[in-house]
Parts: sequence; structure tokens; C-alpha cells
Amino acid sequence: MKPLVLACMCLLLLQNTSVRIARSDEINPPRYSITELNTPGKMSLAWAVNSAGHLAGSFVLDNGEQHAFLYRDGKAIELKSLPGFPISEAVSLNDRDQAVGYVERDFVRPGPDRIPDRELRSVLWENGELHDLTESARAGDRAVAINKIGQIAGYYPAYLYANGTVTRLASPTLPPNDPLTSLEPAALNDKGQLAGMWFPDFHHGRKAFCYDGGKVINLGALPGGDFSEAKAINNRGQIVGVSHTTNTPDKKAESHAFLYDGGRMTDLGSRFAYGINDTGTIVGADFKGACCWIGGKQYLLDSQIPAGSGWHLSEAFGINARGQIVGRGDYKGQTRAYLLTPIATTSLTQR
Repeated sequence: MKPLVLACMCLLLLQNTSVRIARSDEINPPRYSITELNTPGKMSLAWAVNSAGHLAGSFVLDNGEQHAFLYRDGKAIELKSLPGFPISEAVSLNDRDQAVGYVERDFVRPGPDRIPDRELRSVLWENGELHDLTESARAGDRAVAINKIGQIAGYYPAYLYANGTVTRLASPTLPPNDPLTSLEPAALNDKGQLAGMWFPDFHHGRKAFCYDGGKVINLGALPGGDFSEAKAINNRGQIVGVSHTTNTPDKKAESHAFLYDGGRMTDLGSRFAYGINDTGTIVGADFKGACCWIGGKQYLLDSQIPAGSGWHLSEAFGINARGQIVGRGDYKGQTRAYLLTPIATTSLTQR
């Protein structure tokens, strides 16, 4: 068969099939299946999901105790706490199923005044065991992030933990012994870059920051605002978070989600952005509920799950490389953790 005839036949065949390449502006957001984690207690939420689809979060029992959990192989595994610490929270998880977070207890200070107080400790859960980083490594009292090589970030005071050693992170613009020198990291990528919130000085609101190579970079705020906070950073250095867009005494502060990329902060036009993966898909929340941003467009996640599921997705906190999303939502009258998994389709798309 001549090449020209063969090419024409192939063209006719393609024209009569339902499979086609879509333009980037025609891409539809993925549909998701939803998994309820069947955690104990009256309330649960999931903060993080790793590449295997394993989750970290916490659930609240009827007696008010809050317990950290790791979800894998269809089961929620309760994580240990320290004796006398009834509250635990797992907030970050890497691909080795190492989880970090904190444990907490209320106590009364000794003395005639009997002043109530609270104690928190940074912890690492690994292979079913709990490691007290505050006690063993003199870390701050709240671990917030762990990356694939096991570096851990936390605060009060701010620190980066690696290979058994804690490095203190101080604000470059405040006195070393001032209590406000504690930056507040919220996220850590696999390159060791940090993102979070800090005080640039005493006269202005807190600002989102990136910590890279020992330097603190002030990300600023959206136009009109004097407060911002970074929530997540991916391995491309893209950062998402929330910023005020008003800063006048006669107006209630309005908050918008932002994306910081290439030295520029972009207003996403919604309330909160909590997570971003390496493809640039962002997850967060709007007034109507959990949402995502794909290719610069925002989508309500309630509209992307099966109709009649009984779920209202309130917030989306984390997303992995496969596009799986975790957060919390309302299901059968309770606040429950969820896992969304993209449903494979036969259509071919091109970004």
C-alpha cells in the first residue's frame, strides 16, 4: 500500500474515533473516587498523603482525646503518644511512612498560684515507634514537616533537624534573644527549602517566607495586605498560602489564596491554599468548600465526586504526585477525613 493512501486511511480512522487530543483550554478537571477512612471517634481529618496513598492525620474520641493515625492498606493505625500526653497530631508524612507532628498535655505549674499551662513536644513516628525530638535532640515543641531524606522542620523555636542534629533558624531582622525571632516553618521540600511565616520587624504584620541556603526571603503580601502566610512548597520552589488583601482599620481583613512562583505572588481569588504538588496542582478551600486549581483554573471538589455520595468536602489539605487529595468533610452528620483518588479516563489530553 502506498504511503499516501495509508496516511489518508489513518486520518479517516482518527476522524471517526472518540479519542482526540484536547487543547489546554479544553481540559476538564479529573473526577475522583472518595474513600472514608473509618477512623474511630466522632471526628477526624487527614493532613498529608504520600506517593503510595498512605495518609497522616488525627481523630477525636468521644472523651475528647485526640490521637494521631497513619492510614495504609485500608486501615487507620493509631500512633503512640507519650505517657500523660492525651493529644497527638500527625501533620506530615514522607514516602518511607515516617510521620511527624506533636504531642500535647495540659498541666498546672507548681506553686501557690497554680497557673494552668500547656506542654507540646515534637515527635517522629517511625516503624511503629515514637521518638521525642524535643527531649532527645532539643528541638522546638512542634514538628510540622518531613521530606524524603528525613529532614524535619518545626518551631517554637524554629529548627531544621537532620541526621540527629538540630539547626536553629532565627529571624535576620530581630534581636537573637527576642521571643519573636522564632520563624514558623509550615512546609519543607526535598531540597531542604522551607516555607512558612515570620515577623520582618516590629511595625508590620507577619509575612510569608522562604528559607533557602541559610537565607530568609520575605515573600511580601498581595496588594493592599500586610499579612501573609506560606502553607506549602513543592520541589520546583513554588509556594502557596494565604494573604490579606486589605489593611485598613475600618475594614475587616479579607484573605485570598496565593501562588508564589519565580519571584511573583499571584492572587488565586479564593480563601485558602494549603497544598501543591510538583505538577503545580493546588488544593485548598473556598467559602463553598474544598477546591483545587489546575492550569490556573479553580474547581470545587464537591462537583468532581460521585453525585449522591453524601459528602460535602470542607477543606483540602494535601495532594501527592498522583493527584490524590486529602482533607476533611461532612459525612453522615460528622466531620470525617477523606481520600480522593483520580478516576482514570480513556480520553487523551495535552497540557
